Formats: sequence, structure tokens, C-alpha cells
Amino acid sequence: MRDYLQKEVSGFVTRQMLARGTQTPQAILSGSNSFQSRHIPKPPTVPAAAALAGISLRNNSEFLEGTETGEIRRLPGFTRTKKHTVPTEVSDSAESWCQRLLSERVAEELQELYQSARKAPNARRKDVQKAEDDGGGDLDTAAFRYSIETGQNPDDPAEYIIRRRLELRDGWDAHRAAIDKIFGIEFDRLVIEFERMDDTFDALVEKLEDIQESQGGELHDDDRTKRATYDRDGVTFTFDLSKRRLEISFGRSGTLELVDAAQKFQLGTSRASPMLAAPIGQSASPLSTAPRRRDARGR
Repeated sequence: MRDYLQKEVSGFVTRQMLARGTQTPQAILSGSNSFQSRHIPKPPTVPAAAALAGISLRNNSEFLEGTETGEIRRLPGFTRTKKHTVPTEVSDSAESWCQRLLSERVAEELQELYQSARKAPNARRKDVQKAEDDGGGDLDTAAFRYSIETGQNPDDPAEYIIRRRLELRDGWDAHRAAIDKIFGIEFDRLVIEFERMDDTFDALVEKLEDIQESQGGELHDDDRTKRATYDRDGVTFTFDLSKRRLEISFGRSGTLELVDAAQKFQLGTSRASPMLAAPIGQSASPLSTAPRRRDARGR
């Protein structure tokens, strides 16, 4: 108790009070050194793969994601003879312009994937639904939904961005070979979107600090953006509370190998998903893992 109060009271005064001085509690004891009043065994060590299970998320969608960026001036359709100029600011008009410049490329990509999706599992036309809309679109089958959207890169106004997503549905494992053949290595992270997290940003960082102390790894947090990143053994977990996303990356690109790697981790999700390990105390259920419908832009 003495050791605890000497540490905590000083920290409380610094964080919570306006007093300029310090408070250092003293204990009147017959001994001057630490002594044991009661022995409490340490809790069993949490397996590394389950270290994040205590961070509770009310998840609502999960998907693989890959992004591609490039210079707008390199796109087909950009020409100086039409007095096209490279944008210097992010704007709605530049966003729409990038979508128009990329619309033909997106249409061709979706058509190629449509043909592959029909050929790989010998699907009929009615089994593969394709939709296009404003430089984006999606492809729907019983095993997956693929969506693509384009626009101006919000981090660099002179660049375009292409975002690709793949959401796997119940029973996708029966089509593993076909999915691998269709998509190759287009994705570099698995994303979990959540409605809410039980912890505040400060509480989240404190939990990650505890995990870092017990499991090792590196932790970086930024309260300006509400982002906290925990790295361990080549795996990066990025919690973004502003966007309500958890991103898991493995330092490589792929498709199903990323899903297989993510399923080795026990997370604190509340909803079962065909792309994640089952929540603690639950098993995967067709009702709980029904995919959320999106529009042609994947939203």
C-alpha cells in the first residue's frame, strides 16, 4: 500500500490538480523495506494470439483491403492539349474528375473478374452479379463480394486512389481454390469496421501498454487522430477510433493467406464473421455472419 500510494498520489496530483507542489505519502511502519502482507499468485499468462481479446469491439463488417495510388497526369484521358491541369487541392470536383478518368479502367477490371468468377467455379451468369457506378462498382457471388471505388487521394491532391475490397461470405472455404485464382495478391490488410468500442482512447492505449509489457512489441499512439498502432512479430494492429476501424497487416500482400493469418488471433469482437476466429464463447453462425448489403460503391 505504501509503495502504491507513493507512486499513484504523485501522479494524481500532477494530472488532476492545479497545485504546484507535490504530495509524497509516508507510512509509519516498524520496518523500512518492502514486506509481504499477503501473497496473490500472478494470473496465468495469456497466449500471445489471445492478447487482444480483452479489447471489446461491436464489429459490423470485415473485409480485405488494398489501395493503389498514382499520378493523375499519367492517367489515360489526361492531356495538356485540353488544358488539363494537375489539382493542387482536394475537392469534390477533382474527386469526380478522377472517377471519370478511371471509369474505363474500372469497367475493364470488373469485366475480367466477372469472366474469371464465372470460369473458375463454372458459375452461370445469374450466379455472378456485376454493377458499375461513377468510377466504381462491385461483383457479387455466393462466396464473396468484391468492390472497387476510385477518387482523388486525400493525402496528395495530385494523385488518384483506387480502393479494392473483398468480403468473404459463409461457405467461402469451399471455393478457396477459385478465390485464390481470381484475386491473386491484390490486398495488403484485413479491416474490421465497428459500431463502437467499449474503451475510450486513453483506456485503449492503457490496455495496449499492458499487452506490450507482458508480450513485448512496439506501441505508437496519437491522440490527435485517435490512432494507436501495436506491432509484434511482423503483425501490425492499427486501431482508428475516428474512423471506427481496426486494420491488421502482415507485412505482405495476398488474399486468403491474410485471412488464414488473421484467424489465428483471438480478438474481442462481438459478432461472428466468416473471416475471423469465432468470438469467445460463440461459434460461427450463418445468421450472425450474414453479409451487410452495400451499394455499387461498396458503402
